[in-house]
Amino acid sequence: MTIELVAPKNCWDEAARHFELVDTDNRLAGEGALFPPVQLNLHDLAKIKEDADTELGSMVCDLSIVPQILDENISTDAKTEDAPLHTRLQR
Repeated sequence: MTIELVAPKNCWDEAARHFELVDTDNRLAGEGALFPPVQLNLHDLAKIKEDADTELGSMVCDLSIVPQILDENISTDAKTEDAPLHTRLQR
């Protein structure tokens, strides 16, 4: 799985440290986590704000906005509706 993280550059070290702590064992092989191996790509928020088309090109991603992820204060909403698989960044 590839995660494209858009964040201010001064947050990159902390974000990378938190992603390194995610257990990526294969759940099918035992009692490990659900997540597959993770590739983390970091994108500078300032550059995205300046020119998203140039910085991200034709990248197509599933989109998740989780502002509290670094606070480990994540809750899920079982009533969330299905969204299209691909969401393009719009200005």
